[in-house]
Amino acid sequence: MQDNIIKSISYSQEEILQWTLKLYVPEGCFEVDPTFSKGNFYKSGAVPRPKYCFDIIPQAEGVTQTVCRSLPFTEKSIGSMIIDLPFLATTGVSLKGNDGNIVNRRFGVCKNETELTQLYEDTLAEAWRVLKPGRCFGYEMSRQGFKRKAIYNAL
Repeated sequence: MQDNIIKSISYSQEEILQWTLKLYVPEGCFEVDPTFSKGNFYKSGAVPRPKYCFDIIPQAEGVTQTVCRSLPFTEKSIGSMIIDLPFLATTGVSLKGNDGNIVNRRFGVCKNETELTQLYEDTLAEAWRVLKPGRCFGYEMSRQGFKRKAIYNAL
């Protein structure tokens, strides 16, 4: 009985992704992740790894280098996509040390809020281009590092 319950709140990314798949992705797996990074969403196996995995800086086996603004798909050809875009993290004390900011070294980041907003707008337009009408687009948005208003305006 518990398997049929989908709560309206969770603090677990894994749980939220499982519910999203259950509700909106009949195939049970996101088809595309254009910001795969190391694949942390999929490490436990509870959320299946997508068929197509991309990243601007591939860090895992089987990930193809590309930018999320320009995906190698024809219009309206993809059934589902999950994306976790970078957040603004280019300034601060942690950048002054020899080891630098671990987030900046691992992910692509934007120089300023204007660049970040443009990235979000371009990525949303690209998702609109490649997704089949009425299909699923899972979107993770950081709660830190930028003013939400700029991003909400992009949406």
